[in-house]
Amino acid sequence: PNATEALFRAHRENVGPAVDLFYLDGGKKPDVEAHLTFVEATLREILREFPNVIIAGDDWDHHQHAPQFQRTIRMLGKEFNRVIHVQKETWIMVKQGQDIGLQVDNKFEP
Repeated sequence: PNATEALFRAHRENVGPAVDLFYLDGGKKPDVEAHLTFVEATLREILREFPNVIIAGDDWDHHQHAPQFQRTIRMLGKEFNRVIHVQKETWIMVKQGQDIGLQVDNKFEP
């Protein structure tokens, strides 16, 4: 979340840029719990601050961390009423009903 604080502050003060898309690298840190805590906190903050934003990321199937990472992303999708589209390593989270014209391998509804 620290990397995004300046953007959030600028947005709250109406001096920041409009944000349509956030990209989140799934990461490959050895401390899985710390990383998942970071991912969850970052996504929560993004979704609260920018409720209409599209969030994209990678590392959907990255090694042994994939099940925990996917569970975290899917949990947030349900909580924030988001659909998650997955194509290989890439995932995209959009508001339910938002058509972005994707043809993907997997789609997870809230």
